[in-house]
Amino acid sequence: MKILILFTYNKSFLSLFFVELAKSLKSDGNEVSLFSLKTEEKPVYSIDGINCTIKQKGSYIKNYRLIGRFIKQESPDIIISNFSYVNPALFFGKIFRIKQNIAWVHTLTEQTNPSKKQIFIKQQFLKLANLVVVNSEYLKQDLVTHFKVPSFKLKAIPFWTTLGTFKKESTIELSPNSHFKIGCPGRLVPDKNQALIISALVNLENNSSVTLYLAGDGANKQNLEKQIAGHSLDAQVVFLGNLSSEAMRGFYTGMDLIVLPSLHEAFGLVFIETISQGVPVLVSSAFGALTFIDSNYEGLSDIVFDPGDSESLKLKIENIIQGKGKSNQYYLNLYENHFDKDTILHQFKQLLIP
Repeated sequence: MKILILFTYNKSFLSLFFVELAKSLKSDGNEVSLFSLKTEEKPVYSIDGINCTIKQKGSYIKNYRLIGRFIKQESPDIIISNFSYVNPALFFGKIFRIKQNIAWVHTLTEQTNPSKKQIFIKQQFLKLANLVVVNSEYLKQDLVTHFKVPSFKLKAIPFWTTLGTFKKESTIELSPNSHFKIGCPGRLVPDKNQALIISALVNLENNSSVTLYLAGDGANKQNLEKQIAGHSLDAQVVFLGNLSSEAMRGFYTGMDLIVLPSLHEAFGLVFIETISQGVPVLVSSAFGALTFIDSNYEGLSDIVFDPGDSESLKLKIENIIQGKGKSNQYYLNLYENHFDKDTILHQFKQLLIP
């Protein structure tokens, strides 16, 4: 089969997920090509025998034309698209009668707050898809409720992590007075809910022996700084800014505990990245990745918390500080049992037209 994958090619973990997917599809004997829009056009080049075409992105209309022309030129049997590529890929896939047009959707409505007009437009485009792949049961229900996508068109498939492909880089300066290091990666925006960890830190017993490291940047940084100053925690909270993929791997393994307090996460790659490294984690119950784990899985309730309850989070943090948490092997097993790359690839390939 001839397969075309449209996504933004860069050094992000999600981008590498689609590259690894492409390599696996090619290893099965399929003809696979990649297409991406970037700020600068590049000559077609090969990634392990897979042609990657990068065109210079421009206006809304220009981008549609570029995508349409490429689909017509390639005439694939299957199209796989995500993010901003979904609408044009579905539109031109219909025009050029592509056999199977797959939209891979990653974002919850609560995270984007679309207008009624945007919802209506997205509804019309998603009608053109043969299949919509989502990364959690949360997102599956979201598309049924808000975008009226029939449930038979939807398939929930998790991600695996590509973190292991990066060389570990330890560029983080740790405070000398930090006996216990808590890390929180993510954009500094209200939805990521970093304020909850700060509230929990205020009430921790012996909190002077704990340092919180925030990896990321964003519009909510000033509000967080005010909260930190108001509780005299300036010496115990460190803003690391945005980190490279290599530095992120060092960040995870450099922490004693990772806390992920988001109010909404369609999936939450940071969760599976953390457990894939065997690092202790406390994760918000809003993470879509949890929908791939049996709620009765042994010990799961010990690491999941309500993102609106700072007291519950505080107690779980104290439990881990006191040495009562799960072993590193527990987290490794959690990842291997639920987010195994080969298993996920098999699940996806079963959906493709034979």
